[in-house]
Amino acid sequence: MKSKPFILMLVSALVSSVISILLNLMPFEAIQSKLWIVSVGFHVLISLALHAIMYRKNEDPKDFINKIMLTSIGRLFLCMVGVFIYSLIDKPHFMGFAIHFMLHYLIFTIFEINYMLKFVKSQSNKTE
Repeated sequence: MKSKPFILMLVSALVSSVISILLNLMPFEAIQSKLWIVSVGFHVLISLALHAIMYRKNEDPKDFINKIMLTSIGRLFLCMVGVFIYSLIDKPHFMGFAIHFMLHYLIFTIFEINYMLKFVKSQSNKTE
């Protein structure tokens, strides 16, 4: 069960990469980004850090709920900071990067929420 989050992270990164490659093949320059891989790497690093926080052993179920909320808010905050920093560094290409970045955010979040729901359900079945 411990390798499942890393497999989902890899799948998220692959899906994000495929979507970014397809977006870059479109003839609209406004949605193209040459630095989309930075966004995927950013999300992978955040996911690794958040998984390290989430899966520390603790028997209190309320603490697990607090960790879920903390990691969700933490991911959103770090993503906002990342997009803001990029907007200061590269304003002309910001819109394309922001589109890729937010799509990657959505993909990684969808996969993580799906995994968390299954994980919480399996933990609740163990305690019953």
